[in-house]
Amino acid sequence: MISVSGLVDALGPGLLRLVAPGRDAQVHDVVLAEPGEAAGQPGEIVLGAGVADPAAAVALLERAGAAGASGVVFKSPSPAPPR
Repeated sequence: MISVSGLVDALGPGLLRLVAPGRDAQVHDVVLAEPGEAAGQPGEIVLGAGVADPAAAVALLERAGAAGASGVVFKSPSPAPPR
């Protein structure tokens, strides 16, 4: 297992950025969030793939927190293509 901060450090700032540090939980698995379902459990990092708006991101964070997930990862928005 690896800690959340250890995972962020190992992958580097080009891939992950710790936005809201909390307890430095151990990570043993990665799961994909399914809309409307429980989001992870202790020891899991939840991938918020396809979460496009702030309200959906907040809802996923709340579900993951309630489930005790070790963390949530969102993809950064892509920059707009040049015109």
